[in-house]
Amino acid sequence: MILFDPFEPFDRRHARQILGLFPRLALLALPFGGHPASGILRAAGQSGLLMQTLVEDGGPRVQTLRNAYREIRQEEPSYLLALARRSLLCHPRVADWALSRLEEMDTDGGPNPLDAGQESS
Repeated sequence: MILFDPFEPFDRRHARQILGLFPRLALLALPFGGHPASGILRAAGQSGLLMQTLVEDGGPRVQTLRNAYREIRQEEPSYLLALARRSLLCHPRVADWALSRLEEMDTDGGPNPLDAGQESS
């Protein structure tokens, strides 16, 4: 299985090149997953799920990982921030949703990715 972020140009290109060499591999696009694309699964403590699906009888379960990613990403700040940045110009309502979600998540008092790069006083 090749996990890749379709919004990372190098990931897209490398996934196509690898698939050209190993055509029996399955592609799994994980939008805004970064590099490596499995980072969000790892950040959410789900890297075990990734390993489990890779060693199951009958081969990896692409749909299992895709479904897990869809659930996890709505709670993952790095995904939401990347989605907001990418959507801001062409899809402002999507960007607004992602930023609102980040603000909701900030209620725990932990670090807020929206404050990145700002000095605290």
